[in-house]
Amino acid sequence: GRDLDILEGRHNVTLGVTLTSMSERQAGVFEPGASSPSERLRVLRLARECGLRTFVFLGPLLPGLSDRGEGLVRLFQHVAAASPDFLFVDRLNRRAGMWKDTRAAVEACAPDLVAEYRRVLFNTDPSYEIELRSRVQQVADSCGLGGRIEWCF
Repeated sequence: GRDLDILEGRHNVTLGVTLTSMSERQAGVFEPGASSPSERLRVLRLARECGLRTFVFLGPLLPGLSDRGEGLVRLFQHVAAASPDFLFVDRLNRRAGMWKDTRAAVEACAPDLVAEYRRVLFNTDPSYEIELRSRVQQVADSCGLGGRIEWCF
């Protein structure tokens, strides 16, 4: 947030932040070394106050942690309070070589979810994406953000 004065009033600047979870612990395990979710949203609010367009990239949503239930609701409530102009939503996607680190992060946060992560990452059945879109849209609508979503999957 320290350089926002340089960007203030510029209409060609859009500032965004990425969030995977509002849980400081989960974010710290899945994104070691990154700013906390609350700090990212603070910078986003400051950017809006400076007149900048803002966005939030919600992703990857973490199966069983931030892709449903209280984790998803809490994420959207905090995002709604920051009032971004738009948001991107993405699911957890498989990339070459990422399973080892992902599995270690899941084991550290919620070892009972390892099988679900394996299913989400390695199963080609589209049912997870269909259910995820439905859940996200419902929560986004309830928080007044439904019309601001750009889907990444």
